[in-house]
Amino acid sequence: MSIKVRIGTQDVKIKFVPLEDGEFGDFEAFPEPVIRVNLGVPIEAQRMTLLHELLHAISDLYGLDLRESQVRTIEQGLGQVMTEPHIWKYLGGVS
Repeated sequence: MSIKVRIGTQDVKIKFVPLEDGEFGDFEAFPEPVIRVNLGVPIEAQRMTLLHELLHAISDLYGLDLRESQVRTIEQGLGQVMTEPHIWKYLGGVS
């Protein structure tokens, strides 16, 4: 499966593909921005990996230069917020 998301002026492809054991996902900015998420891990791990790699993409494409520890901290914080459906409905404009 492949989808895309717009980050700034870039369309970032998101591909759910088999990766080597121990790999969850990655982000590459060049030659075109793409996030890969390992289909071989449980769905919750795929979701957190996608969030993690989206944070890397935002950091790279906006020149934030976040360290891995910063990305992991934000991932964990947002991951917790994602368990609150009323917050996501509000943020998404759903009444």
